Amino acid sequence: ITSYDVQYRINGGPWIMWQSGIASTTANFTAPNQASYEFQARAHDNQGQVGPWSLSRTMVVDTTAPFITPKVYMPFIIGSPSD
Repeated sequence: ITSYDVQYRINGGPWIMWQSGIASTTANFTAPNQASYEFQARAHDNQGQVGPWSLSRTMVVDTTAPFITPKVYMPFIIGSPSD
């Protein structure tokens, strides 16, 4: 795996590309407002193949005190997209 694409959507709306072709496996996402956010990811390999989108992961952002720092961990993608 050489890079990833990550999308998100707010309250079940349309998917929005957040990270495209990134090599990093971590990133900070700043939620623009209080809502339910879903994330999905897919991998690219060194042969130019692109895997399918992962199952989405949902998190709810609550902007009322007390504040917490939520984290979402995407599933590991093992093998090449053609497996």
